[in-house]
Amino acid sequence: MDLLVDIFVRDAVSGITPFALCNLQITAFGSLITSGTGGALTAASFTPDIKENAFLSGVNDRATIDFSSVLNNPAINCAGPFTNNTIEITFTALLINNPSYTNTAANVTVGATYAGGNVWLAMMSYNYDMTAQQSSV
Repeated sequence: MDLLVDIFVRDAVSGITPFALCNLQITAFGSLITSGTGGALTAASFTPDIKENAFLSGVNDRATIDFSSVLNNPAINCAGPFTNNTIEITFTALLINNPSYTNTAANVTVGATYAGGNVWLAMMSYNYDMTAQQSSV
C-alpha cells in the first residue's frame, strides 16, 4: 500500500512561515518493512522532496517523502520492541525572524497518507513573541 509522509512548518492558510525546516533525515527503517513486491528497503532508498517557502528565499518549510508501495511484514508481538516495524524521521523546526508572520502561535505538522486514508501523526503548537526585546544600558 502506498505511503506518503508530509511535514510542514508554514501557516496552512497564509503560506507564511515562522519556522525553517532543517536537518530532515530518515534515521531508522525497520527490516520487516519491504517494497510492495517484497524487496528489501533501507532509509537510503528514499530522498525527501524539500520545498522552499514561496515568500522567503532560502527557507525550507515543507517536505514530503514518498515511500510508494510498502508492506509491513510483522511478526505480531504486542509487547515490542517495534524497531523492525518502524520508520523514524527526524527534523528540526527552527524559529526564524519573519516580520510577515504576525500570529503569536505556530504549528509544526506531520501527516501521512497510507492506503488512500489520511492520518495526522502529530501537530505541535508553539507560542512565541517576535517583537524585539528592549534592553537598557
